[in-house]
Order: sequence, then structure tokens, then C-alpha cells
Amino acid sequence: MKRSTQPSDDQLLQWAVVEPDLREVRSTRRLGAPVTRTKQTLLRLLGQYHAQVLSVQNRVNVHLALRSSLVRDELRELRGEVDGLRRRLREVEGQLGVQRSDADVRADERAAGRQAEDEATSRRQQEDLRAEYGLPPSATTAGGGDGEGAR
Repeated sequence: MKRSTQPSDDQLLQWAVVEPDLREVRSTRRLGAPVTRTKQTLLRLLGQYHAQVLSVQNRVNVHLALRSSLVRDELRELRGEVDGLRRRLREVEGQLGVQRSDADVRADERAAGRQAEDEATSRRQQEDLRAEYGLPPSATTAGGGDGEGAR
């Protein structure tokens, strides 16, 4: 996927929560009033069942959206490790006297900038999701960002 077509974590979360408007239940047929009343009566009678089904589906969807965010974070971490290996390779190349092109240097600088921006955005979105759904803060933010957490 192109970067611009990937939904944000906020969009995934909005899509995850199912909120049907039951006032929209009606029949569009000619003389459909009796059908509309029947549908609305059935909805009232099955209200508890529908609420339970929707709550289970919403929980699953929200957890999947959160998991997607976590997987995205893991991917960024792996990219960071790859970048670290590339830096080490450049060091070794420098020690051996291998020359790098200007295009390679610029590409590395752009990649580092994107990575830092992606990490900040991801952390912010993940904490917003956790706060909105009453989940505990992640370990890295609970202790002020040092990974120690409150004792």
C-alpha cells in the first residue's frame, strides 16, 4: 500500500465501532408502513440481543485495531534495527575506504526522518486509543518514558 492510502489508527478505530442507527429502519415499499412497524417491533423485542452482539463485535474490532497499531509499531522497530545495521555497514565501509554516493547519503537521511516521525505519531495514536478505551498506559509512557514504570 502507498503511504497515503493506509488508514490511520484513528480511522481504524472509528471504523471498528459499530453504531447502527435503528431509527433508520423502515420499509421503502409502497404502503410499507405495516412492514416498518413490524421491523421496529422486532428491533425492540430483540434489543438486548442486538446490544450484546454489537458489544462483542465492538470489543473484537477495537482489539484488532489496537493489535494493528502494535504490529505497526513492531514493524517500525524492525525497520529501526535494519537502519542500525545499515549504519554499522556504513561504518565498516568507511573503515575499509568504500565511497558512498550522495544519493545513498540523502536516502539514509530521509529514512531516518521518516522513522522518527512515524515513531512519534504511532506512540501518540496508541496512547490516545488506550486512554479512550480505558486501557492501561503502555510501559514506556507509564514511567515517564524510561521504561521503568511506577513502583
